[in-house]
Amino acid sequence: MHTRQSTAEAPRSINNLDNSTTIDVDDSCERWGIRIAETELATGQVVPSDILEWQFLKADDREVLRAITHAQES
Repeated sequence: MHTRQSTAEAPRSINNLDNSTTIDVDDSCERWGIRIAETELATGQVVPSDILEWQFLKADDREVLRAITHAQES
C-alpha cells in the first residue's frame, strides 16, 4: 500500500515543485526588472524598450495637451 501511495503522490509533488519554481523565477525576474528601472530612473538613462509603444504614448500626450490648450482657449 505504501508504494501505491508514493506512486500516486509523486506527480502531485512534482507539479507543486514545478509551480513553486516557476513562481520563484518569475519573482526574481520581476525584482530584477524593478531594480533596473530604478537605476535607469536614478541615473536618467531611461530608454524606451518598445519604440512603437513610445511613439503611441508620445502621440497620446500630444493629444491630451491639445485638448487642454483648446479647453483653456474656449
